[in-house]
Amino acid sequence: MKRILLFPYHPDVELLAAKASELKGYCIAGVHSFKEDATVTEAVNGKLGCTGTFAEMLKQCDMVLLLDGYRELRTEKYYEVIQSALAEGKQVVVTPIAEQKLDLEAYKGNYTVLRDTLEAELLGEKEAEPIKYTIETPVIAVFGMGKNCCKFENQILLKSILDREGCRSVWISSNPLGALFGGHSMPDFLFDRHLALEEKVIRFNHFVYQISAVQKPDVFVIGIPEGISEFAEYEYNHFGEYPLAVGSAVQVDSAVLCTYFLAELRVEGVEKLASHCREKFGLPVHMVSIGRTAFEKMQELKQISYLFLEEEYLQKHYKAGAGQPDTYVGIWEAQRPEAAAQKIFDRLWGNPDVL
Repeated sequence: MKRILLFPYHPDVELLAAKASELKGYCIAGVHSFKEDATVTEAVNGKLGCTGTFAEMLKQCDMVLLLDGYRELRTEKYYEVIQSALAEGKQVVVTPIAEQKLDLEAYKGNYTVLRDTLEAELLGEKEAEPIKYTIETPVIAVFGMGKNCCKFENQILLKSILDREGCRSVWISSNPLGALFGGHSMPDFLFDRHLALEEKVIRFNHFVYQISAVQKPDVFVIGIPEGISEFAEYEYNHFGEYPLAVGSAVQVDSAVLCTYFLAELRVEGVEKLASHCREKFGLPVHMVSIGRTAFEKMQELKQISYLFLEEEYLQKHYKAGAGQPDTYVGIWEAQRPEAAAQKIFDRLWGNPDVL
């Protein structure tokens, strides 16, 4: 069991803390962050039962994991943490986005990038023959309107239910942190700007086919990064390239559509969006998950700012739509997301009550 110290605070830390019992081979030794995060960091550490200073938590951990900076804060602190970790002989691991944003040339050979060690991934990286294989294993996709709309939380939900029911499931995570839960990392070629869409489709098809042949799962859970289209100024979501690539590479049997927080859900509008996703991406939506996150445009900075909403706010301001199906749920709602997910599984396993 590897004990990991997380730096800096990121909203995903809250999810890791809430789902700490589901981590595979890891436990959290604490969270360290910038001074600005002192209140939330102390709260998370309190929930985890982690006490002590940074130096004390560093001595108790096996690995320091550097997370994405979700705000524009100084990067010098990252390098201080790396140097402290190396001085204590601790393993340093970074997320792919953190590696891109930091200058780690001086630490080459002294850190690794967070990902699983899936052997089939190497097959997916090779130049692929232009053949699409038929994948018999059912596929559940989790996709959304864009970044930070709780896709990761929904993937963890699906995987935990499948594990509890004894299904042999394989999870390909849209978030690198999925590796901490036993999920597989999304292959790098999907994000390669030099590869044509056709090549990505073929390679991803081969990637999933190889996993299916080796691991023989009962079902795949595939998280799709980013979003379905540009939805606001400065946020292009690669114009929906990733859902198009995945939906073209494999036949998706059922999908969860994740949205940003909707104060009032309009069923007709969501149904139109779901129909569009089926026609354009081949993603049949059987569950809609309303997320915990809102967003606003920051004109002066020419970027999108994401607002991570407290549960009290969500419960107070959310209003269900008229005639809302029971498969349209807020991810924060007690028991309802799990019940909606169960209907997806019943559909896949041929339960006539949901067909």
